[in-house]
Amino acid sequence: MRDRYETARARLCVVGAVCAVLIIVGQAFQEIAYRFYLPEGSSPIAAIQIRNLPLDRTRAVVLIFVIVCMFFFFAATAFDRVRRAPGAAFVGFASFLMFCLFELWHRSIDFFLVSLRWAREYQATDIESVKQVLVERMAQWDAVTSAIYFPLVLTAAIGATCFALSMRGERGLPPRLALVAWTLDAVRLGVRTLGFAGIDALRAFSDEIYFPTITVIYGLLAFWLWRCYRAPSCANF
Repeated sequence: MRDRYETARARLCVVGAVCAVLIIVGQAFQEIAYRFYLPEGSSPIAAIQIRNLPLDRTRAVVLIFVIVCMFFFFAATAFDRVRRAPGAAFVGFASFLMFCLFELWHRSIDFFLVSLRWAREYQATDIESVKQVLVERMAQWDAVTSAIYFPLVLTAAIGATCFALSMRGERGLPPRLALVAWTLDAVRLGVRTLGFAGIDALRAFSDEIYFPTITVIYGLLAFWLWRCYRAPSCANF
């Protein structure tokens, strides 16, 4: 019979697998919206106009939901790893917890304040001085969040590296695929960190590969967690 840890681990694994699939679906929704329906924000005013589109607001809500799914996904991963690699599991989860909390804070302000309040006020007013103030506010917000993303993405890169380290030495195809996925995620996030550090070419490159790599990474990890749910112990298949 399974002990309480194994029972809880199995339940969390299925939750984590479902959350991984939902993360892919949410990212796919954003990718389709950006690629086919939302216009490019080539100027601050154009970016404000995009914020007032119903599709962009739906995209923002979907991303908030994705962040919540990420928390449960990272919790399931850490709980599975905690007996085999407690140090790596703890540091990895703590890193991703900081990432999720910041992302939730950032996305909430970006949606409820910047999009639902400032962008609406810009659309509703005809006073040019008020419009200019709102444009400057939103431009400052975008600049601040862009600067903060460097330590944020670095934190996520540390978390992915720790989870990759926690997978070392496991037997069987699913754990090895999970090791590949976490290693790929650590490399992806490392490249993204350098992009936010000021290497514009790497930032453009990471933006181009973002959705395909996310799909591969979370697809492999969803498969691994599902197999963990089906197996008595992840080390035994």
